[in-house]
Amino acid sequence: MSVRLPLFVVALFLGVGIGVRAAELSITAFGIVTNAVHLTVEWPEESPLPDDAFDVFYTDDLVAGRWRMLSRVLVDPATNARPLAFSAPGIASSPSAFFTVGTLLDNITRADITHNALANIAYAVDSRLAGKGPAAALPLTMEFRLAGKDPAIALPLFEDYLANAANGVFIRNTNCWAYGLDLTCASPWRESFGDWYGQNMAGTLVSPRHIILAAHFDRIAIGAKITFVDMHNNVVERTLVAKKRHSGYSGDPWYFYDLTVGLLDSDVPTNQISFVKVLPDNYADYIVTGAHLPVVCSNQKKEALVKDVSALSVFWEDSPPDGSQNVVVHTPENPVRKAFDREVIAGDSGSPVFLIVNNQPVLLTVWTSPEHGTSIHDCKADINAMMEELGGGYQLEEVEMEGFDVVRVWE
Repeated sequence: MSVRLPLFVVALFLGVGIGVRAAELSITAFGIVTNAVHLTVEWPEESPLPDDAFDVFYTDDLVAGRWRMLSRVLVDPATNARPLAFSAPGIASSPSAFFTVGTLLDNITRADITHNALANIAYAVDSRLAGKGPAAALPLTMEFRLAGKDPAIALPLFEDYLANAANGVFIRNTNCWAYGLDLTCASPWRESFGDWYGQNMAGTLVSPRHIILAAHFDRIAIGAKITFVDMHNNVVERTLVAKKRHSGYSGDPWYFYDLTVGLLDSDVPTNQISFVKVLPDNYADYIVTGAHLPVVCSNQKKEALVKDVSALSVFWEDSPPDGSQNVVVHTPENPVRKAFDREVIAGDSGSPVFLIVNNQPVLLTVWTSPEHGTSIHDCKADINAMMEELGGGYQLEEVEMEGFDVVRVWE
């Protein structure tokens, strides 16, 4: 009996001289037998054939990036269809398999972080946890990350945060694993007017003049000053002049559409302070569900926590039909990432959760609970309508992902 194997075709180009990227190939799995899977690889007719052969690689752990070569395909100029049948222990029983084509480089396959969004996002975090800057030449294997930083000194975004902030001083922690990432969109401080939650519950810029908050934890008063800090520790202050809660916000117990948008009195200087972008509608073409990708999360202590994505768009099965989609995260299984995770607690609500794409933060959600928040990318139309109603002349901007290869999925 012929059975379809759930298959991710990972658009990585692992070598040179092939003349076509993996995203342009059609790779289909069928006819699963004991410890084997049959592959058909079809080369696009409009693309030049490789000179003599190309290699097929497999991994069951894309984030770790450990690839092994399965077969070398000899080029037959007479046909574009090249059936392969080979023994691959463990693949047949795997719920999903990752395949790509390329060439073997010194017995190590190197993921291309320029063309593959999954590799790009994972590397943006993992390389920094090891105290290393991004470099496309390094393979995505944990063996290259053993010299990790100490979370005790590498989690805080600012030095002596509370003591310094009370005096209007903000010094970015150069030992923080995320130092060098432009997170100036995330405000670390605001005027509290005696609010017992304190000054450290602020907002995240989604335009030069708009911030986003969690509706259930929206305690910033109109007229309050909100502080932003540039990459050189210079302070920029703006005043909150208006805000609007999402009309679908449900409160307890579901906290649907847990979003508030605020308007500042004037634009922040974008040559100092950046605003965050959001995922495009077709993000799944490049990162599928986002599962197991690392995210950078903040909290009330202004630490750079690391968690893994469970899903980027989830609707609670037992919730009412008018509920919102959610982003869900979990404690990383990877021990290096896990060392930089901390529990999200009361008072952390509204803090941002970022995916790092091409070394720039992309806002996924703001905390509703320790593991989830309303999906920003699923609420773009609503948020844009709220921004328009508040004024200011801006709309959400999407991160550019079209430069990445498409990840194809068969089920």
